[in-house]
Amino acid sequence: MTAFSHGCGHAGVYGRASGRAIYMLQLQINKQELYYSMQGETVPVYERDENGEIIYDEIDGEQVPRLTGDWVTQYQKPVKFYGNINSGNVGEARARAYGLSLNGYEAILCMRKGELPINEKTLIWYQTRPTYLEDGSVNPQSADYQVKRCPPCLDEIVYLLKRLDSDQDE
Repeated sequence: MTAFSHGCGHAGVYGRASGRAIYMLQLQINKQELYYSMQGETVPVYERDENGEIIYDEIDGEQVPRLTGDWVTQYQKPVKFYGNINSGNVGEARARAYGLSLNGYEAILCMRKGELPINEKTLIWYQTRPTYLEDGSVNPQSADYQVKRCPPCLDEIVYLLKRLDSDQDE
């Protein structure tokens, strides 16, 4: 039998008897601490005064918060997990191993199928940790990446990631 390394931090053993690769579990030693946050509900944005307090209007004897007309998507509480994010030449080489292209994406995250509930629009923290807004919700602009595509590949999923910056538009 011959040992080899196969994309996304997997090790494999090529067995002569079977004539095909038998993949072992993702190597734990290569995994890094990461966080993910699933997209949550969309909530209205309220007008605030100079002290940051919500402005209320009285309508039919009730205090009703004044809406700006804008809506913001909130994200769920971040969850810690361990995985590998590959970018640059390494990420491109590993993506090609799965018949994928990194065109339009900056990195890939490989995980076993069913290991994570994440999907497109999920935020990923790689080199930073999640931060929170004054209202206690997660600050989506503190994330490093957003999952843009997650095509399944045999026994794993290769998540294609787009790097976010402080001027994040999604």
